[in-house]
Amino acid sequence: MLASGLRGYTLTHEPMIDALDRGRSDYITINLRAGTSYGIVGVCDRDCQDLDIALYDSRGNLITSDLEDDDIPAITINPSRSGTYRVRVDMANCNTNACYYGIGVFGQ
Repeated sequence: MLASGLRGYTLTHEPMIDALDRGRSDYITINLRAGTSYGIVGVCDRDCQDLDIALYDSRGNLITSDLEDDDIPAITINPSRSGTYRVRVDMANCNTNACYYGIGVFGQ
């Protein structure tokens, strides 16, 4: 994951692939372990211009996000507690009825 600045990280979760219409959102639930540094990266198809991701804790508090105007969002986290987290995926800009996206979770 050199392109996203995640040198030395390896895939820790099964990649998630789905599709969203422009302006729509979805949530993905993941379990993260304390003491592990994670990188969460999104990608989308060629019809997509802007994909955003945000990470929330089990109480719904925003931890970090990548809301830049790009189609490869990336965030990093080193959780202080093991537990369940939610990744919000926002299809901010898509040229077709639905654009496909993928989310990968990497750890080190």
